[in-house]
Amino acid sequence: MNILHYSLGFPPYRTGGLTKYAVDLAGEQAKEHSVAMLWPGKIKLFNKTTKIKQRKAVENILNYEIINPLPVPVFGGIKNPDLFLKDIDGGVYRQFFENFKPDIIHIHTLMGLHRQFLLKAKEKHIKLVYTTHDYFGFCPGIYLFRDNSVCETKDCSECSLCNANSMDEWKLFFMQHPIYRMLKESYAVKIARKYAKKQLESKKIITKECKAKNYQNMRKYHIDMFSMIDEFYFNSPNTKDVYCRYIGVENCKIIPIMHKGIKDFRREKKFNGKLKLLYMGQILPYKGFGLLKNALDGIYRDNQDFELAIFDKHAGKEPYIIVGNRYSYNELEEIFSKNDLLIVPSIWEETFGLVVLEALCHGVPVLATNRVGASYLLKSDCGIICEANENSLKKEIREILKDRSILQKINRNILDAGFDFDFENYVRQMVKNYSGRMVYENS
Repeated sequence: MNILHYSLGFPPYRTGGLTKYAVDLAGEQAKEHSVAMLWPGKIKLFNKTTKIKQRKAVENILNYEIINPLPVPVFGGIKNPDLFLKDIDGGVYRQFFENFKPDIIHIHTLMGLHRQFLLKAKEKHIKLVYTTHDYFGFCPGIYLFRDNSVCETKDCSECSLCNANSMDEWKLFFMQHPIYRMLKESYAVKIARKYAKKQLESKKIITKECKAKNYQNMRKYHIDMFSMIDEFYFNSPNTKDVYCRYIGVENCKIIPIMHKGIKDFRREKKFNGKLKLLYMGQILPYKGFGLLKNALDGIYRDNQDFELAIFDKHAGKEPYIIVGNRYSYNELEEIFSKNDLLIVPSIWEETFGLVVLEALCHGVPVLATNRVGASYLLKSDCGIICEANENSLKKEIREILKDRSILQKINRNILDAGFDFDFENYVRQMVKNYSGRMVYENS
């Protein structure tokens, strides 16, 4: 089978759960199939013709870069929607399909992608499947989150304010330039990225009016693209519910995402001594760290029998916080072996949350809010699901502090559960899904 993935690119240029999933999936498929990755590359300053350049293969994955794609707003939203609505004649995509002859196109994001890509695929009768990783297409900021709560505004009336501090065109251009790829991990660029993210949270100042209609047009453009997808792979029931608020979905499956580092490491754990809590997200409002910190501050006044491990030096200097250095995937086993409970306090409608699956495959209990997509894996007493508010979080943590046998029972349930942590089997099932021969439903 000829399989084409459309994603954001390869590490280290692109990172995060979307990239990890797409690259690991494509790499495993490449062992038995002809697999290619197409991704949005540089935008030229003068020659605006869209081309596709073949680059050096990555782990047997054929590697194709789109020259002059649409801009890629990886973080920070969109200040000028018109930049994201440019059409081309589509001949470059038609020629690419005629050369590679994909049997299936697995799309992981609409970022950077022209509508003509999907139109030409439909003309060639190529099946299009889409795995959901965020809400780009409905929300310029991708998280459907504003003012510390889930955004439910459907008329785009607040988009201009939410995106007022988004990156200008020249910054988007730079972040897709080869120079940025080389300098991404340099100290200066890291500082610049942190400054840009901080600006997003600062007071919104609209310097140039961009009416709701501009954002409505962009949403219509992307909804039209979604209408061409043959089958959606929602990575959680939560995500399916959110997508169904905006588009009609007929053909879909619930397929949790995985990566090759997830294996069956489950073992029995002992929960003695000080309760060791673990938070592995970024210090960002939508990730719910502020919610968690407020809850723990209140608990600590009455009970100091816990500590919180975190991997971000900006977490704060509270006596119960233990700050570690940035971790890599090969350190997960050690991290989970040292901690008792992973807390995922997200307050946005998180599409999945790979860290939940990573904890479960190590036998570690998880406390997650009901906003976390992967929380459905915690049913059947394989974890704890709470409301996304301070009181609910406090209540669950206090109960565990009083009775550690709660964690012992959850650990035992995880060991007995029928989780399939075999990535090779997951990939085989995915290929069968492409051809419609089976339904992979984990809801």
